[in-house]
Amino acid sequence: MSEVDDQGSPLAFGEKLLALLDTGSFTTTYKYALLLSLLDAAVEDTDADGRAPTTLSGRDLGRRIFELYWRQARPFSEHGPLRQSRQRDLVVRIAELRTRLGLSEHASLDAARRADALGVARLERDVVATVVRYVARRNDDLVDELRLETFLFGSARISLANVRTPLLELQHGCCFYCGRERGPWEVDHFLPWSRWPDDRLDNLVVADRGCNGDKRAALAALPHLERWWRRLTPGTAEHEHLGLIAARTSWPRRADRTAGGARGLYLHQPDGTLLWQAPGEVRPLDARRLQLTFAAVSTAAEDPGGYTP
Repeated sequence: MSEVDDQGSPLAFGEKLLALLDTGSFTTTYKYALLLSLLDAAVEDTDADGRAPTTLSGRDLGRRIFELYWRQARPFSEHGPLRQSRQRDLVVRIAELRTRLGLSEHASLDAARRADALGVARLERDVVATVVRYVARRNDDLVDELRLETFLFGSARISLANVRTPLLELQHGCCFYCGRERGPWEVDHFLPWSRWPDDRLDNLVVADRGCNGDKRAALAALPHLERWWRRLTPGTAEHEHLGLIAARTSWPRRADRTAGGARGLYLHQPDGTLLWQAPGEVRPLDARRLQLTFAAVSTAAEDPGGYTP
C-alpha cells in the first residue's frame, strides 16, 4: 500500500467527504458544490509525494464552485434553467449573464471571460464572498470575517481615509513616530501590511509622509511598540478612545487579535534584529525588554475592544 493511501491521504479525505454528502441534509446544492470543490482541490493539488495540500487558494476554490454552477445555469427546458429558490440566486444570475452576452447553451466559461472579463469576475467574486460569509458564520467563535477573507482569498488594501482624522485627533495632531506636527498625513499599518494584512483599527496609526515612507515594511523599534501597545491595553485612555472611534466610524476592531499578530511578528525575531526607529535610524531588538513589554500588559489579548464586525 502506498503512502498516499493512509488516513491522511487525499483519497481518504475524499471518502469522508462523500460519506458526509450521503448523510447530510441539503435543501440546495450550494453545500454540495463547496464540498465537491474541496475534494477536487485536495486531490488535484497534491505534491510530488502524493501529500494533500496544506493550504488552499480561496480564489481557486471560488472558481471551482463558479465553474460547477456555470454548467448548471444552462436551460433545462423551454422554461429556462433550474432554480434552487424563489430568490434571484446564483444560477439565475449566471443565466442572466449568459443571456446578456448572447452565449450559446454550450459556451464555456472561458468564452464568457473573453466576452466580458469584468462582468464574469464580479459575479465570481460574489460567489467567493458568499463562501466567506458562510464559513465565518459557522466559525464565529474562532475567526472573524475580516481575517477569514484574508486567509481564504488574499488581501486587498482598502481606503483608510475615514479614520485618518479621528486617529490624528487621538495623537493630538502629531505623527505617531516622530511626534511632530508637520504632515502631510498618511495612515500607516503599525504591523506592516506585507507581514500581517490587518486593517483593524488597533493596527492603524497616523504618520507624516516622511516617516511612513521610510518605515515601509519594517517592524518599529521597541519605544514605538511600547506606546502602541498601550492602545491595545484595556483601561487606558488610548484604548477607550479607540473604542469611541470604532463605534463612530463602524470600523472593525479586535484588539485581542491584533495583539496576537504583534506577538507572532515580534517574538519570532532574533535578539539584535534591527528595528526601525526613525528615518535613517535603526535600533537592535532587546529580547528581554520585548518580553517585559508584552508581559506588562498581557490583558490586551483578553479584550476584543470596541466595535466587532
